[in-house]
Amino acid sequence: MGDVAKLDGGMRVTAWNTSGLCMAIIASAGIAAFSPFKPWESIRSPFTSRCRATPRGCCINNLRQIEGAKEQWWIEAKKTTTDTPLPDDLYGASGYVKQTPTCPSGGTYVIGSLGARPKCSVAGHSL
Repeated sequence: MGDVAKLDGGMRVTAWNTSGLCMAIIASAGIAAFSPFKPWESIRSPFTSRCRATPRGCCINNLRQIEGAKEQWWIEAKKTTTDTPLPDDLYGASGYVKQTPTCPSGGTYVIGSLGARPKCSVAGHSL
């Protein structure tokens, strides 16, 4: 079919040339997008850039990241479900999330204990 490249976040790009025009199928998380583009110019996709969804959707994605980081911290640090990680345990160069997540609506995140889901102070922004 074509050359396959794997990008950050597990995204897979398959490209082939038809009549001098390069075509690509970009697939991630079971979603495929078909995109004609000039050969290997910058490939932009909603999966590789900052969140382009609604503010609520972006916030929920941030909460999922926080929850995943808490689980990784729990496993690697051998903690109990009553332990609560600090922001420095989860965020930053040595953490599980490179940048501290921020709610696009200005809400504040509460990490909470391992037995509780992370929360946002904005109504409707919850897992």
